[in-house]
Order: sequence, then structure tokens, then C-alpha cells
Amino acid sequence: MDLNLNEAGKHPTVFGYCIVESAEKSSPQDGFVEVSATVQVIGSTQEGEIDPLPAEMIEFARYGFEAPGTSTGEFPEQTQGTTGV
Repeated sequence: MDLNLNEAGKHPTVFGYCIVESAEKSSPQDGFVEVSATVQVIGSTQEGEIDPLPAEMIEFARYGFEAPGTSTGEFPEQTQGTTGV
């Protein structure tokens, strides 16, 4: 799905049914989990449009860049400010 609206005022999307063929999970660092998966599309994907999403959902998807040390606390209850890094 494209977060930007098209000329019709809707979000362009691609839909498809998938089967998960395999999934692997690893913990490369403490507190982080890496997941990789292979999916098989059943048939073919279909292009379409959906009505505009609420602003809060768009903001969540576009949370933006955050440099290391610019906030403290656990996501999503972070506070802005230097962590001393």
C-alpha cells in the first residue's frame, strides 16, 4: 500500500493471498529478534484502492528517522532528549 493518495484521493494497494512456506527466527542481539520468511502467492496479486486512512495510522507508519541517543525509554513510551550516547 502506498501511503500517498492518488489522483482519486485513495491509497493505491496490491492485494494477494499468500501461504507461508518457511519462517526463521534468530536473536542476533540481546532484546532483538530477526524474522525472515518465504511466502508463496496463490494465483496472482490484484491492484486496487482503499479509502484514505486515519491520520494517526499514517503517522504511525511514517514515524520518521531517529538518530541513536535522541530519546530515552522503551518504544512507544519514549521521551525526547539526550541519553548521553
